[in-house]
Amino acid sequence: MVLCDTNIVIELFKNNEQVKQKCRMIGFENLAISAITAGEFYFGALNKDEMARIKKSSSILYDAGCE
Repeated sequence: MVLCDTNIVIELFKNNEQVKQKCRMIGFENLAISAITAGEFYFGALNKDEMARIKKSSSILYDAGCE
């Protein structure tokens, strides 16, 4: 499992080909984001459309959770 920081997720949203290729090599099923990273995106959403895009996109990444 690879925990992605906020900057990696931002680059995925920007369609950065280098980051996307590296994520494909690792396997999207092996990527995770923390609850903190998810919260940063929800807090930073500018409007409802952006919030919906974030929720849809983040659902493909495993939430590592805090147990």
